[in-house]
Amino acid sequence: EAVGAKLGNYNIHYVNGSLAVGSRTLTITADGRDKTYGDTATFAGTEFTTVLGQLVNGDTVDSVTLTSDGAVATATVGPYDITPSEAVGAKLGNYNIHYVNGSLAVGSRTLTITADGRDKTYGDTLTLGTTSFTTSGLVNGNTVTGVTLSSPGAAASATVAGNPYTITPTVAVGTGLTNYAISYANGTLTVNPKPLTITADADPTDAVIDHFTKVLGSPNPPFTVRYAGFVGGEDLSNLGGTLVFATLATTASGIGHYTVTPQGLTSSNYAISFVDGTLDIVYGWNGFLQPINDTAHQTGVNESKFKLGQTIPAKFVLTDTFGNVVQQSGNPTFSRTWRGACDLNAALDSVPSTSTSTDPEYKLTGGQYLYGWSTKGLTAGEYRVFANLADGTARYVDICLTK
Repeated sequence: EAVGAKLGNYNIHYVNGSLAVGSRTLTITADGRDKTYGDTATFAGTEFTTVLGQLVNGDTVDSVTLTSDGAVATATVGPYDITPSEAVGAKLGNYNIHYVNGSLAVGSRTLTITADGRDKTYGDTLTLGTTSFTTSGLVNGNTVTGVTLSSPGAAASATVAGNPYTITPTVAVGTGLTNYAISYANGTLTVNPKPLTITADADPTDAVIDHFTKVLGSPNPPFTVRYAGFVGGEDLSNLGGTLVFATLATTASGIGHYTVTPQGLTSSNYAISFVDGTLDIVYGWNGFLQPINDTAHQTGVNESKFKLGQTIPAKFVLTDTFGNVVQQSGNPTFSRTWRGACDLNAALDSVPSTSTSTDPEYKLTGGQYLYGWSTKGLTAGEYRVFANLADGTARYVDICLTK
């Protein structure tokens, strides 16, 4: 149906031509993604975009195959390509498809390293080491093998008053740690008081705990203590308060054993335990009386020598601190022990006539306690003769018996 001027004068013959419909360009670009190290990224196939206007006639791209080396959990921190391919949709044969990679960013995983809580005793130096910590967030078999730990409380000089002390973790060492954003959390170090024992002791210089003593009627002696537990050369000057003693014993107190309680000292660095001592109130004693040469009050005099078979008067007096003769409740008892050989050739001491005591007690006679010790039937040698008093003491003298 050609249209023109005077075409009726023509016998028109039509010859077909050719129209070439070419493929339309279609660009499919993978969407960018990110994930955390240790996580697995999955693709639904719809994470892509097409250029606006390239798809025509209601054609569609329904899905795309998406792959990336960074999708696996073990992929380390960094950028990875997301590769699109194999688009699926309607009439996509009419398109020349161009695929554009996207980017998958693997980000650092949060790792928290927390220093363990610790404690120590005042005066000790604490070695913090490198392994006292906990972790939260490790994946893929990664490890933290060591952490630098520091604290001002680790020194021996750190005081209890400074509590609590911070334990600071830093510089973690291990495997795979470049894939983590490390957060360090401090721990707490507590310095505990060191036990300090303060014991009332009459002689702190020796190894045993000694009783205090005083004679009946006298003022209390000066009380002293021994210390066990000081550190670093510290002593009483490092304690607070004032050392005082409590006891029920007075100048009017009778014979017996009285508790002496130390108290009054304080310290934040020491847990102080006070241990009671004992004050013994005893009778005044000036040794055995003649004819026994008692070396307790006759310096330089040899022990007495008596002939076997005699009755020897063992005599003494008990006094208060003023020298007044006193009588104990009940009678002192007599006892003796054999100690071995003595000088049997020494000159004998004379013995006044004395009645033999029939029971093992000293009897008060004229202000003196007397026991008539019969030596009949004994073995020659040295004997220790005791006066066992009500104050708990056993006063004695050594006597040689000769044949």
